[in-house]
Amino acid sequence: MFNYIKSEFYRLSRSMSTYVTLAIFAALSLIINLGLAIVGWAERSFVYNNTSFSMMFLLQLPSIFVYAAAIIAYIVYEGNRRNGNLKNAVAFGISREKLFIGQFIVSLVSALVVLFVTEGVYFASAYALLRNDAAFTAADVLLETAAALPVAIASLVLALACAHISDRGFVGLLIWIAVFLILPWICGLIGLKVQIFSEIAAWMPMNFMTATIDGNEGSGAMVAYWQQQEGIIKALVFGGAGTVIFGLSGWLIFKRKEV
Repeated sequence: MFNYIKSEFYRLSRSMSTYVTLAIFAALSLIINLGLAIVGWAERSFVYNNTSFSMMFLLQLPSIFVYAAAIIAYIVYEGNRRNGNLKNAVAFGISREKLFIGQFIVSLVSALVVLFVTEGVYFASAYALLRNDAAFTAADVLLETAAALPVAIASLVLALACAHISDRGFVGLLIWIAVFLILPWICGLIGLKVQIFSEIAAWMPMNFMTATIDGNEGSGAMVAYWQQQEGIIKALVFGGAGTVIFGLSGWLIFKRKEV
């Protein structure tokens, strides 16, 4: 399995899609802060060209880490069966269990690299281009990132499993959307009438990973799941349970699928 992982990292290092993906994420980070800076330079009355607003932008989008993890896993392994990589690995005697674990490790490391680079570019561009304001800082974003990691990993595992469901990439994508977006919405809707569904919906990431600004008495304080013990517990429980359940599902799919 170790040789398979090394070969996968070598494949990714030689793939143009790897660098294009990394460049897109980094460019988007730069564009956000550059846009704020340009508007601030052009319009003196613009009050949002500061680091606090830039950080608050990310703090209000905790689910972005969940989406990004799924995108990375899908980019790395969607179509892996079509290009013959799996067939070659199986032919060399690597068990499907080890293949799936290896793909998870490669996807996770790839996602972490993209995360580090993207946040590095975001922080550097924010503090270089914008006025410094300490209301919200990079430290807050890092705390949010750490809290989101368990759910993001579960999202990555599900995306990896979905990538092997069908040769048609959109089929797996629809399944991920159904699990992470549609199902929480349906449970929340039914929960308005049935209490048990309301309780189930409250444990789904897209329902509890919501950051808002507290307007009471003009405090402007951030109210986020990662700042509350209950929210952290939900993230850890869903992340752990989701990783196991999605991982087992992916392994079963991978085990029975023809390569």
